[in-house]
Amino acid sequence: MRTFTLLVLSILSSLYSFAQSSAATILPNTATFKTNISNGYAGYFETNHASNPAPVLGAISKSIGPAGWFSIDNASNFSPAIYATTVGAGTTIQGRNTGTGIGAGFSIENPSNSNTALYAITDGKGGAANFQLNNTTSSVHALNVSNMGTGFAVNGISIGMGGAGRFEISAAGNTARTIYATNKGKGRVGYFQTANTLSDSVTLAAVSNGQANAFEAITTGGGMAGFFRINSSFSSNKALSVLSNGTGAALSSQAIGTGRAAEFFVNAAGSASQAVFAYGSGTGNTIESRAVGSGTAINAISQGSGPAGVFVNQSTNSTTSLWSSTNGFGNAGNFQTTNASNPASTIFASGSGSGNAIETLSYGSGRAAYFFIDNMNSPATAVLAKTTGSGIVLESQTTGTGKAGHFQITNTGNSSSGIHVTTDGIGKGGEFYTTNSNNASTTLYAKTVGTGRAGHFEIENEFATNPALYAVSNSSNGAALIAQTKNGLGDIAIFKGSNDFVNVARINYQGTGFFNGGTQNSGADLAEAFAVEGEKTDYEPGDVLVISENTDRTVEKSSQPYSTLVAGVYATKPGVLLREDDVNNDLDGQVPMGVVGVIPTKVCNEGGKIKRGDLLVTSSKAGYAMKGDPARLGFGQILGKALQDFDGTEGKIKVLVNVR
Repeated sequence: MRTFTLLVLSILSSLYSFAQSSAATILPNTATFKTNISNGYAGYFETNHASNPAPVLGAISKSIGPAGWFSIDNASNFSPAIYATTVGAGTTIQGRNTGTGIGAGFSIENPSNSNTALYAITDGKGGAANFQLNNTTSSVHALNVSNMGTGFAVNGISIGMGGAGRFEISAAGNTARTIYATNKGKGRVGYFQTANTLSDSVTLAAVSNGQANAFEAITTGGGMAGFFRINSSFSSNKALSVLSNGTGAALSSQAIGTGRAAEFFVNAAGSASQAVFAYGSGTGNTIESRAVGSGTAINAISQGSGPAGVFVNQSTNSTTSLWSSTNGFGNAGNFQTTNASNPASTIFASGSGSGNAIETLSYGSGRAAYFFIDNMNSPATAVLAKTTGSGIVLESQTTGTGKAGHFQITNTGNSSSGIHVTTDGIGKGGEFYTTNSNNASTTLYAKTVGTGRAGHFEIENEFATNPALYAVSNSSNGAALIAQTKNGLGDIAIFKGSNDFVNVARINYQGTGFFNGGTQNSGADLAEAFAVEGEKTDYEPGDVLVISENTDRTVEKSSQPYSTLVAGVYATKPGVLLREDDVNNDLDGQVPMGVVGVIPTKVCNEGGKIKRGDLLVTSSKAGYAMKGDPARLGFGQILGKALQDFDGTEGKIKVLVNVR
């Protein structure tokens, strides 16, 4: 009964305190407890029964006022208005609302008060505050913080070794965001800063153990989805560093609109750094660009004074500096100059080594190189090769079965040369060599199916002394020059003087020569090829020859004096050699017998001394002539007339041969 009385008195005291704090509240007409002691309770309630589950103090209001009111009217009092302690396992203070109001409310109504409305501290190992929403159908927040001032709505500070804030979703099937921050103002949605200049930790770390992105930035406005900047001019670190330990790309940039997937810009005019620098230590490509649409995989444009692209290999690298490949039907590379007034080369290759400046290789059936000028008004050459060294300007070589070079004009109205070679030096205009000793083919072959010449050789210098055509053969049996006509009616050769329309000499298809000015030969006699009796090796130039009586068209050495069978003399160097058979037949077994002209002739003193003008006849000495006795001379015995005196036993003198 005493306990109940004290409870009632306590409640009444609380109501009195509430009435004292509000002028509008009517003071309760109940009992009050007051004390003026310096150290004691105004009211004290205690339950000593250990198994009693009821509260020590209970306050119930069925009116519109509060069930309890605690107030401190002393401005110098630093104690809490409510002080509750517990040594048990329950909560120190618990507010419970089964209605529609707020579970607990804390407010500071003094505008000059800078303290917090709710302050929670713990010396234990649990959290200082815990907010939990048990209603699974509720869509409101477990903790709602609002700020009408200029400070933060939530401020988390850690003065220990723990983090300043932690947010976690423990339900595996929960698809909601762990942190959702929105800003309807003009400030940042989030701001992360490392204030410790000695810290080597990242300012913001996003880690995902799932299959989705660890970090995702989306903007629906006109701003950028992400912006990374280093404000320190002394920093050599990267504004953004991306690292992947998996098999996927370290950085993936994708544009699903009409904008670029990536843009890199160096905005410092004096900077020599690259806008993009890629470094690869593996065996894969450092940069790979792939286009699945109709656009180009790489488009490099220079709007300044530098080149659009530079590819450099270090000195220890033996691989290709620039590699372009296509598995489709387009070109592996396309270089184009669109500025019509640009005099620079579309492709410029420079080599300081001993290798080729440009090398093209084809593994297919196409050409290794193709040069084409698609401008009918252009006078430029399709290919220009130039050297300042001692090497060859243009070299064509084949290791297969095709031609080393092929030049063709397909325009039937083009009157230009298929090949035009000039030299301003003192060397040859052209050289053609066959270096294979077993090659029986022609070194230089010219053929025309038109009505023009197959070859034309001309010297324009009127003071030149060399021939327009010079033919030399070092072969023991090959001809230096062969002229042939195959139609059976044309001339084999035609020779003209200064007049292009007048022939001075010609050789017809039968081998007959026609000479307007006659012929002049180095030999002094006319000879004809004859077979001989016996071996040809038994005969020598100067032998006097007679007609054989045993074999047709055969001669032999003379051996009878005053023989009427005398025919001529074995000529030493006939000026003209006649033959009865074909010109291509072999003359082995035949000797050139001079019949008219000056011929060195064997003579003897059998007829006496020989004087110039003496008539000579055969002697009894085989192959020798002698002075004839005019008294004995008959028709057909005279060989010729002596042109030199002879006073020896036997020898040779020049004889004007004219058998009669």
